[in-house]
Amino acid sequence: MIDPREGDLTLYSEPSGSGYHQQWNGEFGDRVPLPAPFGFELATDGLLRYPA
Repeated sequence: MIDPREGDLTLYSEPSGSGYHQQWNGEFGDRVPLPAPFGFELATDGLLRYPA
């Protein structure tokens, strides 16, 4: 999830029938660790926040 108003990032992984087993939280500018099968870090330093 990307929240351009707050500049927050949330990555949910390992889905199950009742939700997700893992959650990663960060801010714009952090590198998001995408798990397998992707296996790379997504740069977010180019994301822009909405004006207040």
